[in-house]
Amino acid sequence: MVCLGGISRIVANAASSCRYRATFIACACLCVSSLQAADTIEIATSAGSQQLLANAESLLASEQSRSAFDLLMSHESELAGNSLFDYLLGVAALDSGFYSEAVFSLRRAIATDNTIRL
Repeated sequence: MVCLGGISRIVANAASSCRYRATFIACACLCVSSLQAADTIEIATSAGSQQLLANAESLLASEQSRSAFDLLMSHESELAGNSLFDYLLGVAALDSGFYSEAVFSLRRAIATDNTIRL
């Protein structure tokens, strides 16, 4: 189980440093609005994948979006479809200036997690 409080912190940190705040906020709201109602989200991945996601969260929280993006992109083929992975990749991509990848990843997160509502 991964606490969504960490995701909310990432969103707040990324929004404060993002040059395109309006775009970021619009995309982030699509993913976060319904997730905030839940206390936790279950991640069906291996321990190694959970560690990778935790590392990416830490990088995003410390405003190292490009490093988080590079780390996550190197595992996209194996973790795409995991809603937390897709969300983190979308946030990292958006804050790093890869807008097309951000939209694609955030849409995938919404499509694979039935708790996210538009």
